[in-house]
Amino acid sequence: MIITAIPSDMVRLNPGILKSFSYDFLFIANPDNPTGTPTDQYILRKIVELSYEKNATVFVDEAFIDFCTGLESASSMAGEFPNLIVGRTLTKITGLPGLRIGFTISSKNIAEKMKSGMESWSLSQEALEFARHLDLTQIIESTKPLEKEREYMKEKLKKLGLEIIGFPSANYIAFKCEKNPVMESLSDFLEKKLIIIRSLEKYRGMGSNAFRISIKNREKNNILLDALREYLSEK
Repeated sequence: MIITAIPSDMVRLNPGILKSFSYDFLFIANPDNPTGTPTDQYILRKIVELSYEKNATVFVDEAFIDFCTGLESASSMAGEFPNLIVGRTLTKITGLPGLRIGFTISSKNIAEKMKSGMESWSLSQEALEFARHLDLTQIIESTKPLEKEREYMKEKLKKLGLEIIGFPSANYIAFKCEKNPVMESLSDFLEKKLIIIRSLEKYRGMGSNAFRISIKNREKNNILLDALREYLSEK
């Protein structure tokens, strides 16, 4: 199998660039992680079409798509393209990482191949029972206030002089914050205030000054903003 690292921003802006690469399997997160940048249906279709011409499989990870208002799932193309796999999960939208319920949408041929390699009991009975009683429509509706809070946080972070990375569309925002020369790292400073943020240092092209935060309610968002303001103003 040929594994090639292709910058997602490059592919999103110009899907035709895939013609220059050799690969057997292409993995795309939509929205992107860690920036939350979405890829629209037209671009995804071009990516899947070009990959099909190369006999390459495309896996679209839609773990956070339920937080993205108006972003269409690639699952509508699964019956059209035999090389497409769409991955979904209930973990993110329910906020229960221990639930570990995920599923894929693909052609029958791919589904049968994946099933043949799976464990006989890949889900616990407790998880299945929990999933049966979920009202996903209500849960997704409950995420709508996040859109307002996301825009609020983007505006406030920019006013603090912080650089937003990408085009956030999910329940998180990536940004860059230069280290205050008279302070410890931002992560350490916030941890002392019982605020945990994600360092993006190990992500390709991000650097030690890149971080990701989760969008919360207004009260918790303001607590984070106050802490960031304190960190940036300390001299």
